[in-house]
Amino acid sequence: MKNGALLIPELHQMVLTTMTKMEFFPLRPEAAPMVYAYEDLNPEYKGLLKIGYTTVNVDQRVA
Repeated sequence: MKNGALLIPELHQMVLTTMTKMEFFPLRPEAAPMVYAYEDLNPEYKGLLKIGYTTVNVDQRVA
């Protein structure tokens, strides 16, 4: 340490010794992204399709 500041290699070693790789790089959550289209029944949108993107169930999303 110089003047109370950690040097990059020292910081890197400190992180590696205090955290496991799984803590530092956690697994990504499982997701199934979907693109969907539907017709909105509002008269303002007559003849148009609405398009969306979601990671939840499409039926739940547009309900």
